This record gives sequence, structure tokens and C-alpha cells, in this order.
Amino acid sequence: MKNIFPKLKKNEGYTLLETIVYVGVLSVAILAIFSILFSITRAFVDARIYNEVEVSGSTAMERIAREIRTASSVDLGNSVLDVNPGQLQLNTTDEAGTARTLQFYFDAINKTINLDDNGTDKGPLTGNKVEITNLIFRKWDTPKSSLIKIEITVKSKKKTTLSANFYDSVVMRGGY
Repeated sequence: MKNIFPKLKKNEGYTLLETIVYVGVLSVAILAIFSILFSITRAFVDARIYNEVEVSGSTAMERIAREIRTASSVDLGNSVLDVNPGQLQLNTTDEAGTARTLQFYFDAINKTINLDDNGTDKGPLTGNKVEITNLIFRKWDTPKSSLIKIEITVKSKKKTTLSANFYDSVVMRGGY
């Protein structure tokens, strides 16, 4: 078997030029490896931030839509419709048939969507790593039904260029 590393004679060695070339090639290879690792790490962080925005927006939207679907009416006197930030107060009943009110509102300090259940603040519907930049409720009535359209924009607190819009339209119970 042939040795790929030739033995050097005692008076032979690598020249300065060969050493510089080897160090240069090794430096380029290490730089490429670190660049790839940095890109992979950045892509992972971006994916996690995107996931936080998507989960917060879809979770808040699903909760609001579910409560609208089961509500009997909208309290127009305590709701702020067609503007940002909006507020929606629903008249509904619990499992026992007892009347209750639910209010979805924008918390300007924390920039979250919060839920108030019969005067008790249940806290934010969105995560602490995102902020809400747009919350609009719109109401349309027909002779047979009422429809609530929800518009939410969720923005990442970490990466300010990342935001997502969420839209849903929900027909209220008894309206179809």
C-alpha cells in the first residue's frame, strides 16, 4: 500500500509558500463551515419567530370566532366597531343557561388582545413575544342573520419586519 504522506528527508520541509496556501485553503473551508452554521441558526430562529406569530394569531382568532358563534347578540353600546383598535362585547350564556357577557379588547400597554368574562379579566389571548397592531370588528346584519368580520394583525417583537394578517367572518348562533 502506498503512503499518501511522503516522508520528508531530514533537510527537506515545507516552503513558506506551501504553508501560506495550506493555511489559506483551511481558512476558506472553516469560514464556509461557519457561514453555513450561521445561516442554519438564523433560519431556525426565523422559523421559530414566524411560528410564534402564526400560533398567537390563529389561537386568538379561533377563540374569538368560537365565542361569536355561540353568542346570542352583540352589545352595540359597549362595542367599538369598524375602527382600530376595536372592541367587541357579546351577550351569551354559559353551560347552565346563565346570562354572561364576553368582551374582546385591545390592551394598549401590552399590545395584546384580552378577554373579559363577566367583568373578570381573563388575560391575553396572544403570546408575550408578539404584539397586536390591528384589531377591527365589523358587523353586518341581514333580516335572517348577523355576521361579524374580524381583522387582526400580529407582529413579532423580536423581528419587527415579520407580521401576519388574520381574517375571519363568523355568523352568530341562530342567524342561519
